[in-house]
Amino acid sequence: MYLFDMDGTLTKEESIPLIASLSDKCKEIESITRFALSGDGDYENNLRRRIDLLKHIPIDKASSIVETIPLRQEIVDFIKCHKESCAIVTSNLDCWVEKLLSTLGCKSFTSKAIVDGNRICSLSYILKKEEIVEQYRRSGKKVVFVGDGKNDLPALLKADISIAFLASAYCDKSLADVCNYTCEDTETLLNTLQTIEQKEVAKT
Repeated sequence: MYLFDMDGTLTKEESIPLIASLSDKCKEIESITRFALSGDGDYENNLRRRIDLLKHIPIDKASSIVETIPLRQEIVDFIKCHKESCAIVTSNLDCWVEKLLSTLGCKSFTSKAIVDGNRICSLSYILKKEEIVEQYRRSGKKVVFVGDGKNDLPALLKADISIAFLASAYCDKSLADVCNYTCEDTETLLNTLQTIEQKEVAKT
């Protein structure tokens, strides 16, 4: 099972700072995002702070911003070719990312918000990525996890095969020290995924 982080891995940019462009909180959100993805402080509290600062933004406008974020097309193509064995695992909010993720044709796991009409009321559930890894492993699946930030570390450590994808502006280079593979560009990541897939097919 191939599990992919969304922001900075599937997408070329982090979505929350882009959503912040619809508000006057850009610099604050940028600072909190860098702090959160570096592993400093409590990631869940940092996420709650960002959501609280941006919850006044209409959901449809935030979702539209997310839909325009450039994707790493080679990774999208890999997912679409193996959609039954791929999933997106993101702590981003369901109401912000569901339209983008629905275009991929694979499963997705997100954090969840309580909404009222076109507005977010509060954050109701924060996804723990490592729990999704454990869920698939308990079902007998071999899990490959691809992530780029320190917040992905618990999931990377739980996976059978861990891939640090260090191509984004917010990536944490220290992940290279603990992962099975390190990829610094999309071509290398795709080649790594294809090599893993070929090895798994050869075993069956």
